[in-house]
Amino acid sequence: MTINCLLDSNRGIYIPQHFAQEMKLGLITGVDWSDVAPILLSGPDHEWYWEAWQDVLDHGIVTKTGETFYQDGDLFIVSEDHVWEDE
Repeated sequence: MTINCLLDSNRGIYIPQHFAQEMKLGLITGVDWSDVAPILLSGPDHEWYWEAWQDVLDHGIVTKTGETFYQDGDLFIVSEDHVWEDE
């Protein structure tokens, strides 16, 4: 399977915070975790919360597998070989 649900939408605006709490951030590259993690862990009241989360979605890559992240309600992890329908 090339796409898997990591966190479902019932977590709402707390998906980024739960992501930062549950993921092994050292296994994800492309993002400066010293900047992003404290913001996400602070929760949605932090003024840069959504910008930090967008940085993860745009640039975060799982080091060993090359997987990336995609959010459309639920948060998904997507294999590097996944082909989107519009491609």
